[in-house]
Amino acid sequence: MAEVPPRFGVGTLLLLLVLVLLAPLIIVLIVGMVLYELTPWRRAAVFRFETKILQVLARNGEMAGMELRETANAELGARFGLGTFYSSMSRLEKGDLVESRLAKEMRGAGEDAFERTVAYYRLTKGGRRERTKRTTIRETLSALPGRLKPAPCPA
Repeated sequence: MAEVPPRFGVGTLLLLLVLVLLAPLIIVLIVGMVLYELTPWRRAAVFRFETKILQVLARNGEMAGMELRETANAELGARFGLGTFYSSMSRLEKGDLVESRLAKEMRGAGEDAFERTVAYYRLTKGGRRERTKRTTIRETLSALPGRLKPAPCPA
């Protein structure tokens, strides 16, 4: 009786073993990331970041995306990444709060010069109203006694 050659080599079997062992870990990581994005404190932090973006645009007019992100992060004392920034900008654009335009810019000099596409953002009329509404609500809440401030310790 002739021997039947194996269908899978050792490398293929090792790869399948690694995939079977890593698949649950990958699933747990993905579910964890999704749940992290949906937590109330994360949504509140993103809401504050988007409010800060509206405030910065109201104060400075039109700004380049990277400059806007860096300014908002600096004023909040936070470090929101590019993914959060661009998903926030997409939400703000869909809500007709900001509008964007793309522009080509030359960077560098001489032989090192290159062309780069830069996104510029500015507030719409709806964005100005929303910024005023969010700022007014925050100021009203912070003025309430015992709200958003530590209560005095009883003597």
